[in-house]
Amino acid sequence: MPELENNHKRAIRYAIYENGISHVKGDEIDIGKKFAQSLETKRSRICFHRNSNDSIHEMMITFHKDTYVRPHKHFSKTESYLVIDGEVEIVFFDDEGCIKKRVPMGNYASGKDFYLKSISEEWHTVLIKTDFATILEITNGPFVANDCLFAEWAPKPTDTIRAKAYKQSLL
Repeated sequence: MPELENNHKRAIRYAIYENGISHVKGDEIDIGKKFAQSLETKRSRICFHRNSNDSIHEMMITFHKDTYVRPHKHFSKTESYLVIDGEVEIVFFDDEGCIKKRVPMGNYASGKDFYLKSISEEWHTVLIKTDFATILEITNGPFVANDCLFAEWAPKPTDTIRAKAYKQSLL
C-alpha cells in the first residue's frame, strides 16, 4: 500500500516496492477519492517514480469533479493518459485560448477513447466529467518547474471564482 506524504493541501502517496515490484488494489482508488474530495486541490496521486529526478514519472491521479486544471503546456515532454475509472475530457487550445480539439475519454468498458499520448507542445487541460475520475499519467522526467508554462488567458487556481466560471464555460 502506498505511503501518504504528510501535506495538508494535497495528497501525494509514493508506491512501496517489494523486490522491485509495486501493485495497486481497487481500494486505493477509493482512498484517492476520499482525499480528493477533502483537499483544496481536489486531487490526489500515487507516484510510482522514486523522486523528481527519475527519467520516467508515472502517477495514478484521482480527480474530484471540482478539480480545476489550469491550461498549460510542456516543453520537451511527452504525456500519456490512461483512464482507469470515470470519465475525463482532454481539451487542446490554440495560443489565444480557442478550443482546437476535445478528446472525451473513459475507461475501456465505456467505449470511449481510454488512452491518449501527446508529443506536442500544445496548450491543454483536463476536465472531469464524472463525480471522480482516476487516470494513469506518464511523462518523462526529471521534473523541472520551468518546463511547464501556464496560460495567461486562463485564471489562476487561486482565483477560485474566475477559475470555476472558466471551467464551467469549457464543459
